[in-house]
Amino acid sequence: MPKKFFESWLISSIKSGIGRKLFIWFLLMTLIATGGVSWLSYRQASTILQRDAYQLLFSTLSLKTEFIIEFFTEKIRNLNTLAFSRTNLHLLENLIDAWKKSGQPLNEFIKNPIWLELTSEPGEDLKEFQQSYGYINLYLTDNQGNVLFATQ
Repeated sequence: MPKKFFESWLISSIKSGIGRKLFIWFLLMTLIATGGVSWLSYRQASTILQRDAYQLLFSTLSLKTEFIIEFFTEKIRNLNTLAFSRTNLHLLENLIDAWKKSGQPLNEFIKNPIWLELTSEPGEDLKEFQQSYGYINLYLTDNQGNVLFATQ
C-alpha cells in the first residue's frame, strides 16, 4: 500500500503546478550539469589524445631520422673502406694501365684474358664484399667514368 501511495503522490505532484515546475527545473539542471561535465571531459580527452599522438609521431620521426643517418653513415664508411683499399687502388691502376697498353675499346678489353687475369683474385674479394653488405653491384671506374670492373 505505501508503494501505491508514493506512486500516486509522485504522479499527482508532477501533474500539479509547483511539483511539475520543480521536477522540470531539477531535470533541466541535471541535464545541463551532465552536459557540461560531458563536454569538458570530451575536450580534455581530445586534447590529451592529440598531445599523445603528436608526441608519438615526433618520437617515431626522431627514431627513423637516426636510423637513416646511421644507415648512410655506415654505407659511406663501407665505401670509403673500399675506395681507399690498397688492393682496390692497385687493381684499378693495373686495369687502367693494361687497358691503355692494349689499345682496345673497353667493351673488347673486358673480354681479354689479361683483364680476366687481373680481376680474378681481387674481383672475388669485391664480390664477397658486395654479397656480405648487400650491395647490388660494385664498380671500379676511371676518372672519365669508364667502368673497368663490375661485380655483376
